[in-house]
Amino acid sequence: MSTKRGLIPVLCRIVPLGVLAVAVAYVRLNISPSLPYGLYRIHPVEHPLQPGVLVVVHVPGCSAPTRPFLKPVAAVGGDGVCRMGQALVTHGKDYGMVYDAWRGDPLPSAIAADTCVTVPPGYVFLASTVDRSLDSRYFGVVRITELTAIATPLWTW
Repeated sequence: MSTKRGLIPVLCRIVPLGVLAVAVAYVRLNISPSLPYGLYRIHPVEHPLQPGVLVVVHVPGCSAPTRPFLKPVAAVGGDGVCRMGQALVTHGKDYGMVYDAWRGDPLPSAIAADTCVTVPPGYVFLASTVDRSLDSRYFGVVRITELTAIATPLWTW
């Protein structure tokens, strides 16, 4: 293959452009440190949701309209989520600290210290184990109907 031709013209001959555009539409690049960097396959939300599933969601006031969050589901309707001091815990798993401030600015908290809450039916609690992840510990539970997709890692680093 000649280097003058380049990869795109060759791909367009091999793969019809419409198919290539559809393939790209179902892949998301994650550059947020809340999850491993990489490419994620995007597909429709499947029910019932289980803890550990990665979801795509736009949280008004938190995520940019053009860059929705990619977050793991930590708890589903009926599950308990506890804040033990500064630690967030659900299903016996420690999700790390709940911080009171970021760079001197106060942060909201969805769960008061030393209390537990039950996720309401039809909602999920999103949380990552990565330190300082912006998730439900700050913005609260998310209605399942607000989830736009499920994400499956394709290639991460």
